[in-house]
Amino acid sequence: MREAVQKLEAEGYIDRVPMKGNRVRSLSPHELAHSFSIRKALETLAVQYSAIRITDGELACLEEILSRADILFASSSGDALLEGFIPLVRRFNSVTFEACRSKRLLEFIWSEREIFDRYRVMRSIIPVRAEKSLERRKELYEAFRRHNPEKARIIWTEHLDESFTIWREQSGYGKELEDFQFI
Repeated sequence: MREAVQKLEAEGYIDRVPMKGNRVRSLSPHELAHSFSIRKALETLAVQYSAIRITDGELACLEEILSRADILFASSSGDALLEGFIPLVRRFNSVTFEACRSKRLLEFIWSEREIFDRYRVMRSIIPVRAEKSLERRKELYEAFRRHNPEKARIIWTEHLDESFTIWREQSGYGKELEDFQFI
């Protein structure tokens, strides 16, 4: 148990409070905004490598995920749509990033994405733009199919730029982050 607590503390998830124990650490809006920038840098690099290195099997897997998403969008709406779509998004992202073939890059990506899961960022963005999210993934799939790293980078950059803007407004931090330079 002690080792687990030390690991959580070392990874920045908890703070030790003298004479009281531990408390879960939260990120400030600016820290979370910087995490968006870090994610953008890491993920756009990964999709470029993925566009070059993706296999036919991985392309077939992405195509199947997109097909399942189309069926879901045609047959569901509201919460049912979101509950079915979020796992498909996660699976699509997993195949996409794994295709980059860089263990180190993947470790960084999953570490940053864990922060977004903890703060439920995706759950605040996807309901606002589920159709656009699917459209972007279809565009990314086409860039992968053509093995076009520059097009993949452009698509994913636009996707993350839009996600950041939605998060900033939906989170209630719009005023606080209005001068934040999202790079």
